[in-house]
Amino acid sequence: MRKHHSRPVAFAARLLWAWSYVPRAIAAMFMREQRPGWYWLHARQALRPTRGEGMREAAEAYNAQLASRLADGGGGGGPDQAPPRSSSREATS
Repeated sequence: MRKHHSRPVAFAARLLWAWSYVPRAIAAMFMREQRPGWYWLHARQALRPTRGEGMREAAEAYNAQLASRLADGGGGGGPDQAPPRSSSREATS
């Protein structure tokens, strides 16, 4: 965005992008399988992409926590479960 647009245009694009996650986060508060924290993290990262914990770091921390639970025999799932992945990406990852 910085390379091709002015600061106000880049800020407006980030604001609109972040806003798209707000209804999802609110809806996730009422859905059992979803975690609203993931959507709030996406919104924060859309507004300020160079600040704070990034999505990669959050995913690495989650995967490390899940691996330790699986190693201990605790199994996966539960309220700390990440949103499900789409079936088209499972085959490639």
